Amino acid sequence: MAEVLVVYWSQAGQTAAVAERIGQTLRTLGHRVVLSAGHDHPEMGPEGFDAVVVGASIHRGHHPADLLRWLRAHREPLRGLPTAFFSVSLSAASTDPEEQRAARRIMEQLLEEAQWQPRRSASIAGAVHFGRYGLLTRWIMRAIIRRKDPAAAGRQDHEYTDWNAVERFATDFAAELPQRAGPRPPPDAAGPP
Repeated sequence: MAEVLVVYWSQAGQTAAVAERIGQTLRTLGHRVVLSAGHDHPEMGPEGFDAVVVGASIHRGHHPADLLRWLRAHREPLRGLPTAFFSVSLSAASTDPEEQRAARRIMEQLLEEAQWQPRRSASIAGAVHFGRYGLLTRWIMRAIIRRKDPAAAGRQDHEYTDWNAVERFATDFAAELPQRAGPRPPPDAAGPP
């Protein structure tokens, strides 16, 4: 059993939902998981954990600046651990291969800027939650969805996330985690266990 930190940056909630599903999958496989919202608990680092999964959403072509600061601040401890990164975006849901490649390039650019190479990375399709957006963002998102997915344009919310792929990502990562003979005291956690 490994002690795993799943830290994420979510703006509209879908990245948090993906992080929770990854945590749930890891728990089902016998690992102890601490979920932490990076924007709420920036002081929470990888120290004391056996492995770390980091995730964030892409908005307006970028991951959150706080994420890059966190990755740079914890670069050395992350290098000594099994790590994984997931990026959530609507571009990953696109049927256009160029848009999918663009989402992957944004993720790769972040990892290069952070000088961090996780063992695993994934570009995961996000969701549209119109009720969680401000007026301007809602208008922009409706225009994007109308252009990219006309069938979903009239719906209030639409989820593109492939939950089976999310669970496979977590399961594949879990196969690389160290096994412990017995439980150890939980790390000090700012987020819920």
